Amino acid sequence: MDKRSKAIEQLKQFRKPNGDIFSYAQVTKITGDTCSVKIGDLELTDVRLKATDDGSSDKLVIYPLVGSKVIVCANNGSLNDLFVCKVDDPERILYKHKNVMIDVDGKNGKIILNEGKLGGLIKIEELVSRFNKLENFIKEWRMAYDIHMHATAGTGSPSPPSVLFSKDPETTERNPLENPNVKH
Repeated sequence: MDKRSKAIEQLKQFRKPNGDIFSYAQVTKITGDTCSVKIGDLELTDVRLKATDDGSSDKLVIYPLVGSKVIVCANNGSLNDLFVCKVDDPERILYKHKNVMIDVDGKNGKIILNEGKLGGLIKIEELVSRFNKLENFIKEWRMAYDIHMHATAGTGSPSPPSVLFSKDPETTERNPLENPNVKH
């Protein structure tokens, strides 16, 4: 028996769950963690975007784009227990588990970690560039100061210290500032 025939035989052994219904639907509206969908001419409301409604604040919710196609499931064939079980065109993805929250908002082009309480994400290349400019300014200022002080030391004025700084500032590099496990 070839691979294709063997796969078909194995699939035949799986039984369809008792009375469960799977159907393509078009999303017409999003309301909180539910949506409205249209199956043919029938519009259904309060279709859950979470698989269960257990009241937990921990969740993974994929919010489909309004107008996109989804697969809706009805447990035991009951239209009172509908939920979206497959989304191909997400507009937003929200993951919350204990103290971690990740909100990926495709509509607004934003990724919010832990409700944004830590502020914006640092653009490491720009930060290193700004630090390097400041470090170069300090080095140039120090050289100008040292040249000026050495030039005025022979004029009879009180002798200032010959060096303002004992060494140049360290050059900022990206590696110690960056967490390689978080990329954007």
